[in-house]
Amino acid sequence: MDARASPASLRKTTWKSGMDQNSNNSKRIKRPIRKRVTLGLLFLILTLCLTIGVFTYLGYYQTAQDEYRKDLSETIHFIQEEIDVDDLERCVQTGEMSEKYNELQDLLDSVVDTMGILYIYVFIPLNETGVDSAQSVIASNTEEEYATGIAVPVLNVLSGTDCPEEVAVKNMRAYLSDEVTFFRTDSVWGSQYTGGLPLFNSEGERFALLCADVNIDDIHHRAMQGVFNIIVPLLLLCFVFWVVCARLVDKNITFPLMQLQERTREFAAICDRRNAPESLVFNRPDIRTENEVESLSYAIAHMAQSIREYAEGIRTAEDQTLAMTLLAYRDPLTHVKNATAYEEEQRRLEREIADGQAEFAFVIVDANNLKDINDT
Repeated sequence: MDARASPASLRKTTWKSGMDQNSNNSKRIKRPIRKRVTLGLLFLILTLCLTIGVFTYLGYYQTAQDEYRKDLSETIHFIQEEIDVDDLERCVQTGEMSEKYNELQDLLDSVVDTMGILYIYVFIPLNETGVDSAQSVIASNTEEEYATGIAVPVLNVLSGTDCPEEVAVKNMRAYLSDEVTFFRTDSVWGSQYTGGLPLFNSEGERFALLCADVNIDDIHHRAMQGVFNIIVPLLLLCFVFWVVCARLVDKNITFPLMQLQERTREFAAICDRRNAPESLVFNRPDIRTENEVESLSYAIAHMAQSIREYAEGIRTAEDQTLAMTLLAYRDPLTHVKNATAYEEEQRRLEREIADGQAEFAFVIVDANNLKDINDT
């Protein structure tokens, strides 16, 4: 140690060596708690609503489908009871429409206009090829179709290519059944949910298939309406829950942590730019959350106080060490540098001579009666 060093310079050097002046005490936050909690809650709410929405839709779709099955079945059986099967079979064989045929036409038209059924018709399945696979017997028409002139007789008209092969297969399967069969059909007329019941003449021979259709979109609409009636109140409830949770997080975690972070940065800045340990004061924010954040603020305040006390202890030890060092280089009586100081200075000068940096001169002094001077 240089005997010419002052106590202040020694304290400064030692204290600075214990501090990292270039330390980054404020790292950029990449994933703020508030943002992550908010996005997490939003993801949870959306996932919950989506899951509930899907299961609700499936449930309502099945319910609507069951209700339409019931309505179709009742409608088909009602129409079946009103059909004179032998007269209808003779109309097919002769190609001429009888009075009962016209009465049946009026009945089908009335049911379609009043019962919410899309289409009611009777036809004879011929094959499963998709070309002329069905022969029409009778079909319902709406008031609008009569008004626009679209309604035309369909007795014994072949389907041509309007009935796809997969529909022809389902038609034949329903025709060969002995009870009402339900199936979906996709054709040039759109997507329908169909119920089909075979017709038997008085001799017990099946000769045609009675069908009733409802629009698939109607089933979807009823299912979506049910989902809407549940999801909208659920979304409102989830929004309130989201707001309440966000406020609780802000009050108990985010805002207190932001205050604690700011005070900690202030304390770190003091550590970086100040020399005296007395300046190391941590101003603990007024956090009253009664949770881990408040406990953390007390822990940081205690740590800051311990750092201050430790720094003060280091400075005291440095002063004591400096005092002892100075005593080792000076005569206690005259306070003149002693032989140890002379040797240290000699070594320093030799190092500078070896480095070619020495600038020095010799001064020789002969002091008379030195012993008497030292003794007195």
